[in-house]
Amino acid sequence: MKYISAILVVALCAGVANAQTWVEEGDAPALPAPGQGTGSGPLTAITGNLNSNGDVDMFWIEIGEANWCIDATIGTAVSDTQLFLFDGNQAGWTHNDDAAGGFLSRIGPACDPAGGSWVPVPGKYGVAITSYNNDPANAAGQLIWANSPFDDETLPDGPGAGSPLLASWVPASGGTGSYTLTLTGINASPEPGTMALLGLGALALRRRK
Repeated sequence: MKYISAILVVALCAGVANAQTWVEEGDAPALPAPGQGTGSGPLTAITGNLNSNGDVDMFWIEIGEANWCIDATIGTAVSDTQLFLFDGNQAGWTHNDDAAGGFLSRIGPACDPAGGSWVPVPGKYGVAITSYNNDPANAAGQLIWANSPFDDETLPDGPGAGSPLLASWVPASGGTGSYTLTLTGINASPEPGTMALLGLGALALRRRK
């Protein structure tokens, strides 16, 4: 429950009726267990900070529709970002370094009709944001994505594309600062602790009747 914010607590008490923003607390993990999530209900934004050149933040989300988008081009202070998407087994699916017209990143068909259409949806995914050039590698230390092309959204195409399970990150020099991920077609992904809390709440309500 380390990353549950006050916003999430309010959302749970209100029955998660409204869309919400997830706010990073502390430092989000680079290699989280599949059970770690971002709450429950519709999710419209994730905000946080890359605190060092090698910092990677990953958040588990639920993509609920084919026309989805994760956009880091608005309200992000990091000068050069990268976005990566992994499935529930931490297999890489799609990546963008530079969106058209700049050095910030976005992925998904609602951002760019040519992007992300190969991702099987709906489902649970981990979205990771890094500064350039902190890249994901598999267990053999091979990069899952190639460093170029910079402007396109791509499937895994690096030396490790044949075995694209995330095992580590290869850090390089990069920028720091705050970021905002603007989300379309995305729901929060509950943590096991959150689900237990909701279950106990439902049980208490039943006992009061």
